[in-house]
Amino acid sequence: MSIVAGRRSKTKSVRGTLSDARLPALLDDAHAMGGIQACRNGLVNRAYYARELGCTTSALTRFRHVFEEYEKRIGIATGPMRYFTEMRDWLGQEYEAGRVGPARR
Repeated sequence: MSIVAGRRSKTKSVRGTLSDARLPALLDDAHAMGGIQACRNGLVNRAYYARELGCTTSALTRFRHVFEEYEKRIGIATGPMRYFTEMRDWLGQEYEAGRVGPARR
């Protein structure tokens, strides 16, 4: 799929009749190209992919299981939670080195 000004262009390969194969193909392509569009609440942005597929958001409700699978497999994190792994690793290293620990009273 081509990239135009930072946005994915709509192509005939993903537009048209919705099927169990089209949405995963679009999500796989987006993931391979650098990332799936996400909402602030850590979910795949259904409105964005509805526009890409040329349908309404409500038309994608039957594909909830597909979105949930991708959200679980990819581990979409937004906001401060996207840094959680790095923060946990840093805190573990600092604790092991003795630079941080429980507060003493």
